[in-house]
Amino acid sequence: MEDGNVKVAVGGNPSVVRGKMSGALEFDGRRDFLSGDDQSGACLGDLTLCQYGLLIGMWVRFNELRDSYILSTGNKGVKLYLRDSRLVAEAQQGENFWQTYWTVPEAGRWYFIELAWNPSDGLGLYADLKQVARASSSRRSQPRSGNNHLNIGKSGLNQEGERYASMVMDDLEMWYGDRSQLIDLEFISRGETVLG
Repeated sequence: MEDGNVKVAVGGNPSVVRGKMSGALEFDGRRDFLSGDDQSGACLGDLTLCQYGLLIGMWVRFNELRDSYILSTGNKGVKLYLRDSRLVAEAQQGENFWQTYWTVPEAGRWYFIELAWNPSDGLGLYADLKQVARASSSRRSQPRSGNNHLNIGKSGLNQEGERYASMVMDDLEMWYGDRSQLIDLEFISRGETVLG
């Protein structure tokens, strides 16, 4: 992804539907997912290569708040998943592991979700431009070996009995950098106009 391109394979049959910003993808919760190529040599799949941090933003509407993966970049990157009606964010940089979560108020409505990580400030989770969860300090945890592919709608970790996401996703963006610095340098715009 260093050149901004990720080759993506489609699993199942995600539908193109009207989204929050434009056309969006709807994942049926049974078999639909997107799987990108190996990111182990890039910041996205190996956070030890992220000098300035990583920001992932997206519009998402959860059709159901059931346990499932929203997005994963593998065991040395970031994960975003639902568990017990909580949106859980994780980041693994070498032996440093951060985890935080936010209880999602309701299914069936759009949220602008951001996962923001950098090595000095830790992991933040934002919903509709407000920080809803933060893990400032990490704990030690050995990264597991395995898949370092970008996966949307499933974990990509070949878990038995994996549950696919039942959601609509629109306007997914990924940036190599710290959220506040990207805003200050005007690489990204964050304000009421984003929420439309």
